[in-house]
Amino acid sequence: MSCEVSAAELGRVLRMVERGDPEAIRAAAELGPAGAEMSLAASLTIEPPARRAGLFVVLTGIDRAGKETHAFNPAHIPGVRPLVDVLGEMGYEVLGVRQPEYGFASGQLIRSYLGLEGWCRLRGKLEEDVAWILWSMNRALVNRAAAHWLSKDGRAVIAKRWGESNLAYHAPQGVEPSRILSLESRFLRPDVFLVLDLDPSVAASRMEGGADAFESRARLLSEARRILLELDRYFPGSEVIRVDASRSPASVSAELVEALRRFLSR
Repeated sequence: MSCEVSAAELGRVLRMVERGDPEAIRAAAELGPAGAEMSLAASLTIEPPARRAGLFVVLTGIDRAGKETHAFNPAHIPGVRPLVDVLGEMGYEVLGVRQPEYGFASGQLIRSYLGLEGWCRLRGKLEEDVAWILWSMNRALVNRAAAHWLSKDGRAVIAKRWGESNLAYHAPQGVEPSRILSLESRFLRPDVFLVLDLDPSVAASRMEGGADAFESRARLLSEARRILLELDRYFPGSEVIRVDASRSPASVSAELVEALRRFLSR
C-alpha cells in the first residue's frame, strides 16, 4: 500500500479535530487511501475519555535516552530487564505499546513530517501549529486498544512515550501547552511516568546518523528535556520518577525496576 495526503487538507481536518467538530470524521474520510483510518482516528480523538481499572506506566525521555531498550529490550542487551517482563513477573497481564505507532497511516504521515521515508507521505508542508494534532490522532488509535486492555483488573500497559511527549516536543515550537493538554485529556492518564533523564549532548553522541527533524535540533531537545523534568506541573495526579539515563544500561535498568517496585508498594 502507498498513499499521499495533501498537507493543506490534512491541516483543515486537524483544526476540526481540535475544535471537537463531528464533521472532522467525514472530512478525514476524504483524505484518499488513508481516509478510513484517519476518520476512525478523528472519531476516537474527540470522544470522551474511557474508564479503566488496570495499571498504566509510561516510560519517557528525549531521543536516544533508552526508552525502547528499557521498555522492551529488543536487542537483548545484557543486564537489562525490560519493564514489559518485569510487570509480568509482578503478576500483571501486560500490553506493551509505542508512540508514535508507525504501523498506522497517521504514523507514516508523522514520519513524512519529520523528513523520513514511508509508505504514506505528505504532499506539501504541514503547519507546525497543527502538526501536533497528528500525533494525538495516532495516539487515539493506540488509546482505544490500551483502554480496552485496562478495562479489567490485574492488567498493565507499559507505553514508550504518551501525551507528555507531544507537550515536550511541540510546546517549544510555539504551541500553547493548554491546547495540547486539553486534547490529550481525552486519553488514558498514566499512573506513573518513568523519565529517563539525559543531557542532549549525550543524546547527540548516541546518534550514529539517520536522525529525524526533532532529534537533530539541539535547542528543541534541551527544551523537551526541561518540560519532561517538570511533568508534575502538567500532569497532577500522576507520579513522576526520574532516573539518570547517562549510566550503563544495566545500572539504569536496576534503578527503573527498583523505582517501579517502590511505586507499586505504595
